[in-house]
Amino acid sequence: MVETVHRPLAVYRYRLTLVDALAYERLPGEWTGWQKVALILPLIAVGALAGFLEDELGVWWWVLVAGLLVLWAAVGLVVFNWRIHRRARTRAAREGQIEVEDWSDHLVIRSQAGTASLADEAIGRVIVTAGHVFVLWRGGSLILPLRAFEYAEAMRAFGEAIDRRSMDAAP
Repeated sequence: MVETVHRPLAVYRYRLTLVDALAYERLPGEWTGWQKVALILPLIAVGALAGFLEDELGVWWWVLVAGLLVLWAAVGLVVFNWRIHRRARTRAAREGQIEVEDWSDHLVIRSQAGTASLADEAIGRVIVTAGHVFVLWRGGSLILPLRAFEYAEAMRAFGEAIDRRSMDAAP
């Protein structure tokens, strides 16, 4: 009698670094609520003051407002970058060594944070860049760096295959 062996299609092992986590955090995406508020509120305040005090304002006022807006933008950028680095450091430390098993219909993800099974139909989006594959789903994400693969074309093929499987499996 021949026994069938059930094995994953591929296994990828790597250590998540700060650089990998930062690459994920810097992906373009939608602005959060606080980012929108931090941009819009100062502009509304300046516009309202200018409308109400139009005749009483001199040149010094506009110089002061321009300076305050530049200062607001600088502080916002510092806070934004600090938050990105903090999230990336936390994620790299939490996940550490990662092992991803690619099965024909799901991924099994093992890290220091625990083990998760991700069905193809649960995958929302797959982003392939020059150095990473990002697998996104509701409530989570998986970062696979180029060093987890033998060569760049294998990484690209993996990303495209996962993306195709998730599209085919979506209800």
